[in-house]
Amino acid sequence: MSEDLSNNPFVGLFGSETEAKQYRSTHSGSDRIISIKHDLSPSSGLKTNANDSVKSLIEVNHFIEKVFLITIDKEPRHGRPPRCVFLTDLKDSLVASHQDWLDEDSIEQSVMERIMMGEPSDHVVNTSPSQKSRLQNEEVDQKDVIRYLALSFCRLKIAKKSETGSWLTSVHNTCQRVIVQCGRLALQNPSLFDRCDPGEQFVELLLSSDVIGGSEVLVEFFELVASEISSNPVDSSVLDAFRPILDRIFKKLAECVLGDASLMAYIELVSFFTRNSCLALALLEYNNVSDPNAAGSAYQNTLFGAALSCCCLPKEDRSHFPYFGQPSQMTMVQVESEENIIFSNLEILNEKVYNLMLAMLKMGGPVRDNLLTWLGKCLHANRGRAKLSARQMIPLMFKSLYASDGFFLNLCSVFLRLSSPFTDAASSSAKPLKIQSSYCSAVKANVSDRKVHMTGLDEATLVPDLGLESGGGRSLDDTYSFTTECFFMTHYCFKLGFCVLQERLMSLNQDLTHMQRLYQDVVGQDGGSSETGQQIKQEMEKVTSVFLCHKAALTQPLLLRLAMNFHAATVRFLNQLAVERDVLSLSLLPEFLAENVQEFFLFVHRFKDALFEEKSDLLGHFLDFILLFMASPEFMNNPHLRAGLAESLGALLPNQSSQQSAFQASHFYRDQLFRTHPRINQLSEVVISAFVGIEVTGQAHFEDKFKYRQPMYQALEFLWSMETHRQEIMKKAAFAEEHLEDTEAPLFLRFVNLLINDAIYLLDEALSYMSQIKEKQQARDDGAWNQLPPPQRQEMENGYRHLSMLARFHNIMGRRTIESLEMITQHVKTIFVNGVMVDRVAAMLNYFLLHLVGPKKKNLKVKNFEEFQFVPKILVSNISKIYINLGDYDRFCAAVSRDGRSYSPELFEQAEKVLCVIHDPPERISCLNAIGVKIKAMASRQAADEELFSDIPEEYVDPIMGTLMTDPVLLPTSGKIVDRQTIARHVLSDQTDPFNRMPMTMNMVKPVDELKQEIESWMSEIRRQHSK
Repeated sequence: MSEDLSNNPFVGLFGSETEAKQYRSTHSGSDRIISIKHDLSPSSGLKTNANDSVKSLIEVNHFIEKVFLITIDKEPRHGRPPRCVFLTDLKDSLVASHQDWLDEDSIEQSVMERIMMGEPSDHVVNTSPSQKSRLQNEEVDQKDVIRYLALSFCRLKIAKKSETGSWLTSVHNTCQRVIVQCGRLALQNPSLFDRCDPGEQFVELLLSSDVIGGSEVLVEFFELVASEISSNPVDSSVLDAFRPILDRIFKKLAECVLGDASLMAYIELVSFFTRNSCLALALLEYNNVSDPNAAGSAYQNTLFGAALSCCCLPKEDRSHFPYFGQPSQMTMVQVESEENIIFSNLEILNEKVYNLMLAMLKMGGPVRDNLLTWLGKCLHANRGRAKLSARQMIPLMFKSLYASDGFFLNLCSVFLRLSSPFTDAASSSAKPLKIQSSYCSAVKANVSDRKVHMTGLDEATLVPDLGLESGGGRSLDDTYSFTTECFFMTHYCFKLGFCVLQERLMSLNQDLTHMQRLYQDVVGQDGGSSETGQQIKQEMEKVTSVFLCHKAALTQPLLLRLAMNFHAATVRFLNQLAVERDVLSLSLLPEFLAENVQEFFLFVHRFKDALFEEKSDLLGHFLDFILLFMASPEFMNNPHLRAGLAESLGALLPNQSSQQSAFQASHFYRDQLFRTHPRINQLSEVVISAFVGIEVTGQAHFEDKFKYRQPMYQALEFLWSMETHRQEIMKKAAFAEEHLEDTEAPLFLRFVNLLINDAIYLLDEALSYMSQIKEKQQARDDGAWNQLPPPQRQEMENGYRHLSMLARFHNIMGRRTIESLEMITQHVKTIFVNGVMVDRVAAMLNYFLLHLVGPKKKNLKVKNFEEFQFVPKILVSNISKIYINLGDYDRFCAAVSRDGRSYSPELFEQAEKVLCVIHDPPERISCLNAIGVKIKAMASRQAADEELFSDIPEEYVDPIMGTLMTDPVLLPTSGKIVDRQTIARHVLSDQTDPFNRMPMTMNMVKPVDELKQEIESWMSEIRRQHSK
């Protein structure tokens, strides 16, 4: 063995070449100058600096071995990893340079040789007597390049904690740099390696629970690799490099359903891409839908969409719903248990997606802009979801055009979370939201340079648009805040998501009700055992499952609480504009702000009414909104929107049923609200004004007004039950009586007139429907329908069901109208017996009483009154009460007696018999009897007068009513002469001349005093002649 040490670099560690030779001679069996196979010893004769340097070399060698599980030394020894991959090429290269250890300079070459190996297991050697590290034994022959590098990074972090040498920082940094650079190489050029599947290896690594160092270290590794790629994008961009990973995550997420154990884990993988801006930009670019004309469904077919689509509603097959199987066999406890599972899973899902988006928004700059742009485009592409045409589409067509209901409901939940920092505070603090009202105008103007990320928002506004930058209008703001943009985006998403799904839920509820009635009919015919009965039962089971899934999705507790805060903040913002009379700002705000508030409020009332008491501190804002907007066209131009607020008012009212005390906890706060609210004295006028205003709903169908007025009857009943509100209403009645002939008819007079109109129309229609139903029931029972061909028989069944629905509606509304009239006439009487009203009131009461108690009542005797909400005994009782309420007035009794169409002396006798049968109080029956006697006497006198004045001169006859005029007036535009009472009744409903439709009011008519005197003289002369 050569003793020439002059070229050995380690000789410098000794005092002289002689000392080096001496050291070598004392360590026989080695062919190297310094053997790192042996422990250092103070007796080695080395100088201190030589001893420390050799120790450092050994430590560096062992450190590299531990990190990369590689070696160029096959001899086992303590302090080394149990097994390592032997690097033959590196060994040969270093031996040629007289080196048999790993050092900092060899790290790059050693790692490259390791990751380029085809079969690392063929090169594994035992390097330590210890076999304690199971993980290292398993990881040593790792063939997956990315997994090997990532685990090396984890081992690097662990190894660093156990070392203290001066060399540590430099070696550690070199190791990390090499690992990261090799990671970049593997991601940018996976084809260079035998086994490199970035997507699979990334997912498996981050989902692994037994990685040394934990997932945070792995995340740090990939984050450094991404930064390295971003700094050196020569071979490919960050997105190009990470696309296989994103593809893998996307595929896995698309396969997940709500409740899958892996769902949340995959969303956590997505959150890795929010660690820094370069990753976030890559993620957003990956989700980008490049086609500006793409269908809304394209946004569901993105990685974000895959996460948002997980819901208790299905993504694909709308006929299969994953929850509430066989609901008819489930107990209420089981249904609630399944709901709670859904609530929990959705809350976790939405919180994770929210955190993901929030992290990107906090980055600001292009990341924030790109995310908001994606959200804005998504909303725009799905704008058709809320249109009637979309709701009527078959499911397959809808799915091809728009993102799913589950997608939008989850997105809505995420938006509500993003809004909560400012809406939660604004819903309860002294200061309302600061929203830039011109935002929607900026969207229409497409001014992206002002931080506007929505597009194509062309919606009707609360009041007609007054315009911007012209005529003194408000100019666009230079830039728009995130608060403003998030506010409008959240509302638009709520419209496209929550409101659409709520409508589906209500439609499902109607379908279920229809099926239940149909099934009951079948059961009544054959016990439900027929094939038809079984088919209906199966369909009911399916629809019930669908209904429960939709209901669970919409009634998530956190979702509803967030939405309640959001809408409370919204109405506070709108209320402030109304109080300040800022009509310009209102003219810039879309109607869907108010529509969303109404839809949500009604949904909570129907399905989660207890939330009103839970959020009782917010209810005052909603009542303010109703009081300020319901009767104010200057703040809310759309009459349908204003009318809809009546239903919101009905939802807010305390329960006034006999079983529910107003002071019970479930409605205590609402009761207090209607007693102590600062503007509560305005409520009666607002309700009456809205009732009257509904008559001019523009393009509405005729019967829409009755639907709108339905909740107002409940409000009137509640107001009448409270002394304060009742007194306010009576004041309005007194004012109306004093101003009957004002140019503009008093509000209360118009209200009473419409109430009477409604009662006449609704009850007349209801009785007609009941008569038709009886005929159809008789035909069906006689077997006539059984003789028809199946299509025609089905048509008859459908017609019968439709007729039944109409009858129920008109019976309910007609009964409520009569109840309201009875309630009001208890205290307000004279306005009903004045010349303008009295004949109509009397004729109405006579007509309906005749049909209910007279010979024609047999036409109304159908099977199962309850099915059609037909309760004739209540109608008879309430009509009788109205007679009694007004019976003290001779003018009223006279009007009843001269009604030749319906009155007869037997009418009240028949009514008394019915009241006895239904057990009305005896004192009420006695009162009605007394009134009947009084009217009968008046009828006799009236008959005598009619005979006396039977030959009336034509010029004395009212051309409209055909009766003798007592106070003739001249109509200014047509020149016709009519009786004052006749034209007053007409103008009350229609302020035009009935002969030429020209505008006309009562102050325009002119008394014809000469004609009046002629008529009076003629009547006196007739009486004088008759008395002879």
